[in-house]
Amino acid sequence: MEEIRYLINEEKEKTRPLWEEIFPEDGKEFLNYYYSVKTADNEILALEKDGRLCSMLQLNPYRLQLGDVQADSAYVIAVATRRECRHQGMMRKLLVKAMRDRYDRHQPFLFLMPADEAIYRPFGFRFGYEQLRMELPGPQFPGVSAVGKGRYAAAPVRIGEEGLAAAFANQILKEHADVFALRDADYYRILRSECASEEGDLVWISENGRRIGLTAYTLQETAEVREPLIVREYRDRTGEILNACFGAFARPVHVYGLLPGEDPEKLPTASKPVIMLRPLYLPSFLSVVRADEELEFILRTEDAVLPENRGVFTWKLGPEESSLEPKKSRIEQKPEDLKLPVEALVRLLFGNEDVDTICREEHGVMTPEARKKWKKVRTGLKVFLNEIV
Repeated sequence: MEEIRYLINEEKEKTRPLWEEIFPEDGKEFLNYYYSVKTADNEILALEKDGRLCSMLQLNPYRLQLGDVQADSAYVIAVATRRECRHQGMMRKLLVKAMRDRYDRHQPFLFLMPADEAIYRPFGFRFGYEQLRMELPGPQFPGVSAVGKGRYAAAPVRIGEEGLAAAFANQILKEHADVFALRDADYYRILRSECASEEGDLVWISENGRRIGLTAYTLQETAEVREPLIVREYRDRTGEILNACFGAFARPVHVYGLLPGEDPEKLPTASKPVIMLRPLYLPSFLSVVRADEELEFILRTEDAVLPENRGVFTWKLGPEESSLEPKKSRIEQKPEDLKLPVEALVRLLFGNEDVDTICREEHGVMTPEARKKWKKVRTGLKVFLNEIV
């Protein structure tokens, strides 16, 4: 008999052999950390046949900042099916159940880093975050004079300082991103443990004793500097600062998760799509959007998985808020401005693509009048989601 259910905490360890089978690249130290720390508060959705685990996915919880509001969400990880159980629709059943349950909790979206984009596109996932990255060049960053040598240093965040680190990070992120995972003391305690499992640490960056940044690094396979958060007045020196703090690491030194808006003319950066989003509860998903003036759209949405997202809605938004309500009456007939599958909203709001391209590829429709109004919608929202395990 087939059963889909959430495992209780005492059962979660039994999924580790499946993880080791499907993801053999993950080492023992990392899995020791993951199964002692991350599974303490995550959810593991399992599909069993006659009591035997056949397929799973894990949902790691995060509290998100969406513009002016906050919402719970989850990062989908370890989507795995035993080889002999594949091609039986098990992954689909788990994903649909996860989406259904999270919709019922009014969560805005699920997010994941795909092994293969094509696997998740049919379920309505689209890329919403491009990670900015670079490599530290040479023994010294180009153009840096010897005058600044020794000014910058990195030192471990001490036990008990995790709350300070969270406040520091949230302030920087609110200045640079519209959507990000809120930090708290537990967030950084967990991150420190994760880094320690890969021979790294969580560190303050300082200039002559003054804290000006926060980042993490790992050294297990190659040297990686993760999510360097530098205060605004020093951001044009990001490369110099990182090279001063981590220049002694064996090359290459990969830097991942630079803040949105880093000037590629000043840093040798490249961007890579890494996180896909799947809209769930649309009023929450659209709550982050703002417009230059008060606007109203009549929006028809399609959703291949969630029937509640199929229908006609009145979407009102302005400089201060955004709201979405089902269209209750046909007495006052207003023409539909937009007709879109829900996944197209990810590309429209969080990307910088041409509207015509999105509508053509996603089989959407935007009337000429709606296009005029759309120019006043503040799109190109900055997402910053580096919660990659």
